[in-house]
Amino acid sequence: MILDTSVFIAFFHDTDVHHTKAVEIFKIAEERKIIISDYLFNEIITVLLRKIGLKKVKQIIDFLLNDEALIIRHTSRDEFFEVIDIFKKQNDHLSFVDCSIIWLSKQHNLEVATFDKSLKQEILKI
Repeated sequence: MILDTSVFIAFFHDTDVHHTKAVEIFKIAEERKIIISDYLFNEIITVLLRKIGLKKVKQIIDFLLNDEALIIRHTSRDEFFEVIDIFKKQNDHLSFVDCSIIWLSKQHNLEVATFDKSLKQEILKI
């Protein structure tokens, strides 16, 4: 299962409106394994840094890197260009990271959990 940045942010930011739902999603996802790309990891850390600060983010990095249910998939050069193709072909305003999630979902036939409405619509098209 792939978890979008929005789910990670809600999970680690306990005042987020989606926090309770994110906790539920994490419980389900960890039973299956959570797969994210290196791009997604970058975005999660960057957004959390702005929201909760460096001290907590350092702890979250350690937590994520030691979570046996989390697989961080590093994107190869060829895969990078496949994500670029998806990004160029889109009709919406999806971020590059969102396009990498779509690519990862297609490649591995994985379910995606997200609170992002635009991304959710694109995933439903797959």
